[in-house]
This record gives sequence, structure tokens and C-alpha cells, in this order.
Amino acid sequence: MPFRNDPQDRVLPDTNTLLDAIFWQDGIAHAAISGIVAGGKPIIIEENIYQEARKILRQRRIALGLAFDPVEYFDAATASFLRVPPADLIEVHVNNADKPVARAAVHYKALVLTQDAPLTAQCLSDNIAAKFPWQVLIPAGAAPPASDIVRIVPPSLTKGTIFARVTPGGWLGMRNVGRFTVVDCENVGRLYFDSAQEEWVFEGVATTKMKFPAAALGLSLICVSFDYRAHALGKIVLRAGSGTARETKSFSTTKKPRALLGETRLGSSRSGQDYWNGYIRHLTISPEGMSGNKWSAICEVPDAAPNPMNAGALDFGLLRLNQFVMASAGNH
Repeated sequence: MPFRNDPQDRVLPDTNTLLDAIFWQDGIAHAAISGIVAGGKPIIIEENIYQEARKILRQRRIALGLAFDPVEYFDAATASFLRVPPADLIEVHVNNADKPVARAAVHYKALVLTQDAPLTAQCLSDNIAAKFPWQVLIPAGAAPPASDIVRIVPPSLTKGTIFARVTPGGWLGMRNVGRFTVVDCENVGRLYFDSAQEEWVFEGVATTKMKFPAAALGLSLICVSFDYRAHALGKIVLRAGSGTARETKSFSTTKKPRALLGETRLGSSRSGQDYWNGYIRHLTISPEGMSGNKWSAICEVPDAAPNPMNAGALDFGLLRLNQFVMASAGNH
């Protein structure tokens, strides 16, 4: 069955993706939209998204005390994009805030471009094609670049998440053949699979374990989130998913980390042992948590992953541009 939006060449970004692409040139959204434009495909901006983006920029101008008007910059940067009226009569089954995106995608036959896993899951459930920026960047069958696989923003002392999509190598389908490390982060913890016990293990301020035999059978998702509150019990949550198999286990601890993220080694312990020996598709480390709703969406959508690189990206981009504007004014 074809998608309701039957996307051809048109692409319709949601508000956050559009703003990140315009103002944060180090981000994956910018790379994706730049590639789309270079390929001659039209970018569509639905009127409600356009007005919402301008409203956000006016608010950020005041909050950040910017010396320039980001709305003018936004209008100039998107002048070649195709602005379209709302498609209010289209029935869609997504959250209310994102209905303009989904409606316009169906009406104007455009692909939804978003970094929001729950929105992607809702669109696909409603038979509306939606993709993440990294899926647009990678040609079919091509190997992703390292910058697309590994995305790290250091967690804080009190909160963070490690997430990965992993597949075993030569030990596929085997048990009791060793320990296989996904990542080892100094002062945060080491995440690995113990094939003898068939369980995921996170050795952080406290060691936490969860049975998950499906990890040895093929592609699986693993996520550990921690929230160490200052005056209460801290919590560590392990989540794993593989096909229809999903497990979640929570642990409480009174221990707290004493230092921020230090040396990080991917695919082995920091001592150079217990290599993953397999494929790692996404590995993200962030200072954010992982809600149950977001986790469910990531499990349901192919190639979904958190993107910590877009947290605060708009403000970073606006402040960087502001410095350039002020420096340019000072030189005249």
C-alpha cells in the first residue's frame, strides 16, 4: 500500500528540524537539508510551521539579547523554499502540535523530515512517510559515516543516557563465549553484554544487570538512563529491545558520581578488553533522560535513535551568529 503522502521529491521539515538546519550548521539537520537543496528537490514550509518558527525566533531574540534580528535571517535563508497554505481539512492521527506537518505532508505529497522519534512513529502508523535526517544523508546500501554513528554530548553529574543499536558478529546465536562491551565511559560506566549469563550489565556507580537472551540473536537496542538526584535515591533504568522482545528494569542507589565524563572508549573496555565484535549502528550519549514514550517509539521505528546533538542547537547557533554580527559591526 502506498503512503498517504506518496512522497516524490518534495520534503517538508518540522519546525525544530527547520530551525536547526538554518541556524546550526554543525548539525545533521543542516547537512540533510543542504543535500536536499543541492540535489534540486524542493523544500516545503507549511504556513503554520513558518509562523511558529518566526515566533520562536522573536522569543529567542529577547531571551538571548541578540544584536540582530534572527527572523530576517530566517526569511532570507528560506526565501527559495516553497511556502504553502495549511491543509486543515486533512484528517491525520498524530499529536495536536504536529498535525500541521502531517496534514501538509499528505496534501502536498511531501516527505516529513523530523528528528522526533514519537512523531515518526505516529506518522508511519498513519501511513505517512517520515524520515530522520541521517536516513536522508545515507544512500541506500551505503555505509554511514562515523559522525552519523557516534553522537556524544557529555552527561551531567546527575542525569544522562547511553543508547545503542547493536548486532553481534561471529558470536551470533552463541552463549557463554565472553563479554562484549558497547562503550566504557570514565566516571559514568561501562555497558556490556555477558553471554554466559545472557544479560546486559551496566557497571556505573552501582552495577545493574538485566536478563536479555535476544541480544545474542541479532539486532537489538540497549539503553541505560540514570538520574542521581541530590537529596534522594538515584535511579538507573536499563531498557533493551529486539523485535517483539522488550525488557525494562529499574534500580535505586544512594551512590553518586564524583566526576564528569572522562575518557570514553567505544566497542571495548577502556583497558582494551572485551571487544564488541559486531556492528554498532547508533551510539549516543547525552545529558537527557529517556521517557517510556520515546523509548517505545524508537523501538517501533527502523533506524530510530536519540539525537543529543540538537539539544540547545538553536541557541548555540543564534549566539554564534550574534558574535559574528557584533564582530563585523566592530570592524566598521
